[in-house]
Amino acid sequence: MLALRAREAELRDRLPDSARLSDAKAEELVRALVEESELITRDMRRVQYGVGTSNYMAYVVMDADPDGAKAAAAEDYNRRLRETAAGVLSSEQLAIFAQAQDDAIEQHRTFQQLGQGNH
Repeated sequence: MLALRAREAELRDRLPDSARLSDAKAEELVRALVEESELITRDMRRVQYGVGTSNYMAYVVMDADPDGAKAAAAEDYNRRLRETAAGVLSSEQLAIFAQAQDDAIEQHRTFQQLGQGNH
């Protein structure tokens, strides 16, 4: 739940005043994302974990992924989160939520590349 509060805070920080997220909508979003995240966590058994979150906003591959199963799962999980958020957020808010996910994924890739360069 704390991680989802961090997602909500990240989203609120990014939203312009014109797309402010009301407290009621924020609670609705957190509840919806909690439910979806619980389903995702159960589904992670299918890919034997190796998928985690980046900045609490997006699922990313954390372990070796020779067959691409973890990357496919992470993409699916992120799609599911966006679909869940779409049921609560306006189109402007959803676009910012999606950008926050994309930024988190890119940040993770950058950290991975930096880590590989140090070996």
